[in-house]
Amino acid sequence: MKTVNLEGVVAGLSGRWTAAVAAGVVLAAFAAGVGVGRLSGSGERTSPSAVAASGGDIWSLFGKLRPANAPRAGVKKPDGFVVWTSRLDTRGASPAACVRMTEPLDPRKS
Repeated sequence: MKTVNLEGVVAGLSGRWTAAVAAGVVLAAFAAGVGVGRLSGSGERTSPSAVAASGGDIWSLFGKLRPANAPRAGVKKPDGFVVWTSRLDTRGASPAACVRMTEPLDPRKS
């Protein structure tokens, strides 16, 4: 069995050649992966985007359409006593804040 010393070969390559060789190795590995994928039959599955591209309904990718004025679900109120929403208004000289809680504050515990 013959041993090949690659230290001299690699040391003799300039920066551009090293980058070109590395890019070639990456490209060859990618091509090998694509080839193995095709041979194994894993590319036979049809994705929703392929169905839409072949003349299927493109909106099936996004769910059902509904009119613009259709009722929407409101913001779900969290459980327990927490800050639900907050809004800041900094347009005027004195800023204002609006904080909504999930339950009313107890005036006895101020």
